[in-house]
Amino acid sequence: MTIWKLSDDWFDRHTSQDLTYRVRVRVLTPGALDSAWARIVDQHGADEEGVVPIGGAALIRVNNQEAEAISGGEDALDSLEWAVNEVLGEALKGAKTTVVAEERALVID
Repeated sequence: MTIWKLSDDWFDRHTSQDLTYRVRVRVLTPGALDSAWARIVDQHGADEEGVVPIGGAALIRVNNQEAEAISGGEDALDSLEWAVNEVLGEALKGAKTTVVAEERALVID
């Protein structure tokens, strides 16, 4: 299920491994995130803080209606798209969702 479409702007401007990306998804179907999240954690595991590693990305459950995917590095956009659309999207198949935030940032140490 495609929840989010990668913008041409993000794709064209992904010129540094120091860029990080974040996409927040709100699930409008009551209870859908609970069951989807249980399946995701069962398949991919989670650390002690509840962060689910998905290849080069991470999924975080923000609250009872929202989850967030975060990714950075060379393959950040591929990882982000896979985490949002393949992992989260498939677990939420049939649920009504909307993207409520997208963020692109340069990380400077």
